[in-house]
Amino acid sequence: MFSYIKLLYNLYNLYKNNKLFKDTDYRIRLKNNINDCGLFAIKTLQLLLPFLQITYDLDETVVDIIKNEFFSFYDKCNTHDITHTKKVYLEDFNEDIDSIYTIEDIIGSGSIAQVYKIRSKMTNELYAMKVTHPVCLYEYYIINMLFKIIDIFDLNFIRLDNKEFILSMFNQFNLIKEVNNILEFKRLYESEILKAPEIIQFSENIIIMEYIKKDESISEQLQLELHGVAFYIQFQNNWFHGDLHPGNMMYSNNSLYLIDFASSYRLKSENLDNDEIMSLSNINFNIELKDYINILKLSDITDIDIINQFSKGFNSLCENNKEAVTYNRHNIFTKYLINFSKENNLILNNKVVISMISGLYYQCFSRTGLYEIIIDSYNLCSKKNIYQKEFNSFDLKFKEIVNTKIDKYSDLKYLIKLD
Repeated sequence: MFSYIKLLYNLYNLYKNNKLFKDTDYRIRLKNNINDCGLFAIKTLQLLLPFLQITYDLDETVVDIIKNEFFSFYDKCNTHDITHTKKVYLEDFNEDIDSIYTIEDIIGSGSIAQVYKIRSKMTNELYAMKVTHPVCLYEYYIINMLFKIIDIFDLNFIRLDNKEFILSMFNQFNLIKEVNNILEFKRLYESEILKAPEIIQFSENIIIMEYIKKDESISEQLQLELHGVAFYIQFQNNWFHGDLHPGNMMYSNNSLYLIDFASSYRLKSENLDNDEIMSLSNINFNIELKDYINILKLSDITDIDIINQFSKGFNSLCENNKEAVTYNRHNIFTKYLINFSKENNLILNNKVVISMISGLYYQCFSRTGLYEIIIDSYNLCSKKNIYQKEFNSFDLKFKEIVNTKIDKYSDLKYLIKLD
């Protein structure tokens, strides 16, 4: 109990001063504190990190620290002993796992479960097996008590719906719910490009599924494009994976596989009026996934008037929607670009723009750098008397702007420098 009170105190201090992330001693204490609290504290951190990153105005140094240090909690958590796995399998399936499978390796361990690579003794096929960590009932009561303390003393500085948050957290320990989420994803979204592993066998504590061998050779650019598609396609049916990060996306055999559907959810209808949702939900996704990817494929734009029209229009949109743009510029930019390309019958092919489209949903800290690139490009385009008939000169100048911004903003490093 003391560890949780201490964690609440540490997080409150962090809320008051996020510069504490720069203090090495503080980061070490916080990470140790989280580990001492166990599974539920780690899971809480996982659920909160994306929210905190988008909601609070963190500078680039703090962002890099979060990514480099605290994202290790996603798939490098403590592992449980093999005896627990064998015991759970026996209880759930009434069979000795050693008579059916050979456990070859631990693929990874998250806050809820760890995943093994196993091989069938009958068919020699490889599978992935997800097994929940042992849960201490004592921790459940502590978490409930802690949230009651937060309510009583009005310490909910992140403004969560505590009951819904706790329910969501504990639901993730029931893998039957995750299997249902996987099947729902397959029903709504699966195609030859976007997939989820096939389910072989499951119980409340175990999922045995298709083993996906990750292709490590694909380009970062293709990964960004497909990750962007995975994110934006969710708005088509208002059903969301809930935990999209690089560890839960694997490219294999020319398809993008999503894994770990424990956090999947459907947005409530009242949330659909929110600016941050509407900027994407209004995009017309009643097109085949292949056609959507084709929109993201590019050919050179050689008409400076088109570039000027686009930049001027986006700048005007930002000026007229300052409040929404503050935290949602990347979503508004994406919607505007897609609609603009359709209206002008364009297939955009610019490495920087495509990186913005597909990468900004994840690298959401590029608000300042992105905006400066767009505004500088707009200002450059406005000098028609200089560049209107000299696209090559404009192109060189645009490359200089982009590469300068990439050097200035560490959070733009996922963009491919133009050569």
